[in-house]
Amino acid sequence: MVKAWKYLAALLTLVSAAACGGATTTTRHSISCSNACGAHATCEVVTGGPACTCDSGYTGDGQTCTPSCVPETDLGFCAGLGKNCGTVSGTDNCGLARTASCGSCSSGITCGGGGSQNVCGSAGGKESWVAVYTDYANALALIASNKASFTHVNPTFYTVNYGYQSGVAYYSTCPNNGTNFNCTGNGASPFAPSTKSFADQVAALGLVTVPVIYGGAGNNGTDAGVENILNNTSGAGDAFIAAMTAEAVSNGYGGYNLDWEVVAVDGTYADKFVAFVNSFKAALGPHGMSLSVDAIVSNINGTWCSNNSGYIDLAKLSASSIDRIVVEDYVNVLGTATTTCQNVVLSSSSPAGCDFTLTGELNMMCAPNLPVEKAVIGLEADPGATNPIAGAAFSAIRSYGFTRVAVWPQYPFMNTAGIQPSGATWYALLQDFLSH
Repeated sequence: MVKAWKYLAALLTLVSAAACGGATTTTRHSISCSNACGAHATCEVVTGGPACTCDSGYTGDGQTCTPSCVPETDLGFCAGLGKNCGTVSGTDNCGLARTASCGSCSSGITCGGGGSQNVCGSAGGKESWVAVYTDYANALALIASNKASFTHVNPTFYTVNYGYQSGVAYYSTCPNNGTNFNCTGNGASPFAPSTKSFADQVAALGLVTVPVIYGGAGNNGTDAGVENILNNTSGAGDAFIAAMTAEAVSNGYGGYNLDWEVVAVDGTYADKFVAFVNSFKAALGPHGMSLSVDAIVSNINGTWCSNNSGYIDLAKLSASSIDRIVVEDYVNVLGTATTTCQNVVLSSSSPAGCDFTLTGELNMMCAPNLPVEKAVIGLEADPGATNPIAGAAFSAIRSYGFTRVAVWPQYPFMNTAGIQPSGATWYALLQDFLSH
């Protein structure tokens, strides 16, 4: 009887904590948590027997514990860090340490070649962008077959050509007959392949997805969405930044390109646009994402092309946190070719004239107006635009010291009708540009 009372006393005073389910097992006298709980659970011996609780980061009844956070794929992990090549270590979306292979680069560019670690690039930081605005699957197949010609892909997935207020600005309700980009509102993504699938396929090629966000009456739409965002009407600007940043992280984008060709948004919006750019970049930057803006001469301040009232003030924008400024040099006349920029100074007190030639617009993009590291020269693969001067255009861009180009491809994709020199292709010209 005495022995029985001693045994009962031992049971009543037993307090022990132990890790279960394949982790550490702790015993006290003859009582044990061994095999009492499932994987990723902690066992505590209390009056009446073992009690199982799922570990931090897991949920369940202690017998079955599942991750409360679903780890992202290696591709998503890499994209979230803004990396697309080599082996990368960091913290994933669940707060766990991870090391992953982020892929390899296409021919002609190398991992870190542009100066950024674990990012595909070419020597001297050269870049070649290509837009995709229709027939997405077939265009992506052609890019895959000629991936050495590109570093960035710009699908036109989004627009604010309506009275934007909040949410992801999908290009879903826009009637598009080839010229009309006006919308009635934002909605669900209609793209095939899906926006994320498209980005994943681009990343697998060693390239970077930087979607275009349309906006403005100059894009056959309306300025209303751009005005709401820049004025932060009813919080529209804050909502746009939050929604589009979350979308970029979810889909593994490398950033965004703003193609806001406006009419009513004039020079009075220049400071608001810079403030917006800084806020948007502050949200994208921690995820390794870039922000760029297209500039058409009718929106550039300090020239008579915009009546000296463009919302894009190159001096102010260059001093902002914007990563790239793409001048849409979509012309078919070369102009006076020289070996260096002519430094046309843009000034609101003494506006520059309009020279609608390729070199004339290149001169507007030179220092001190725009630092070369932020400049991207936009060309158009079309017989009515760059095709007749394509070879000479690349020679001029090189001699002026520019290292980045962006191509708007008329269809059939990368149209070569009337291209010069005869027999040239856009793929070959771009690959040569990246290689030298």
